[in-house]
Amino acid sequence: HSLIGKTHISKRICRFLSFFHDIPAQIFNVGEYRRQLCGAQLPADFYDPDNAVGLAARTMACDAALSDLLSYMQQEGVRVAALDATNSTRERRQHIWRILKESGLGAKRMYIESLCDEEELLDENIRKVKLATPDYMDMDPEQAMADFRDRRKFYMKVYETVDESDGPFIKIVNSRQFI
Repeated sequence: HSLIGKTHISKRICRFLSFFHDIPAQIFNVGEYRRQLCGAQLPADFYDPDNAVGLAARTMACDAALSDLLSYMQQEGVRVAALDATNSTRERRQHIWRILKESGLGAKRMYIESLCDEEELLDENIRKVKLATPDYMDMDPEQAMADFRDRRKFYMKVYETVDESDGPFIKIVNSRQFI
């Protein structure tokens, strides 16, 4: 399985809540924080779970996004925040929930996990979405595809699916099945 469509899903949910329900909703994309802190076009081994420097930098990006998310959620009134990130391990999800609980915010949470095990669908997503990000700008498309597949392998090395122990969740499989 691979994770696919996180940013698209976040945008759709926030747009829906904002437009149809007049609920302020904002996305906090950890990848954007990572690019601000570390730059774009990092080699795939930056995402290797055994790369302590990469892991520390990715955690710092997550925490920066969470800090801004908390500031946003502490504003007056009802609002929704989407933490747009891979969060591929139970440990990372617990880290995020611990920070949210310690903030005293009283926020509710729900995980949305998007899985894809169809190579054709995955390749289409990589070509249409991933290659358009700053991570792959001005890079040879085939080289970029190979790099993203390597990055994905590193995520999959430690990937733990979302389940009841994480709290409320929705799983989307191949953009067709919803659990």
